[in-house]
Amino acid sequence: MRLIIAEKPSVAQAIAGVIGGAKRSDGYIDCPQAKTRVTWCFGHLLEQAKPEDYVAGGKVLASHLPVIPTDWKLSPRDGGASKQASQGDPRSAKRSRRGRQRR
Repeated sequence: MRLIIAEKPSVAQAIAGVIGGAKRSDGYIDCPQAKTRVTWCFGHLLEQAKPEDYVAGGKVLASHLPVIPTDWKLSPRDGGASKQASQGDPRSAKRSRRGRQRR
């Protein structure tokens, strides 16, 4: 069984559509023919590493600028993505005035 985690429900639906044989369940889309489940989070899971992460000692000085890495690093985003609090249809979740989901 494979698990694919998408950034948002519409991307999960698009992925499941390509895989084929999709059956929607609570909080995920089951694709039994491909032995795959597709689920989603809300928001970005990763972000580019900060310039301090590329410099020895962790402090960027004027002599280090510009910081152009040869190998780009990704790190988990603090408070970025969150799994839907209530399982089921993501459109049924209530939203606050700022557009963020709330329980």
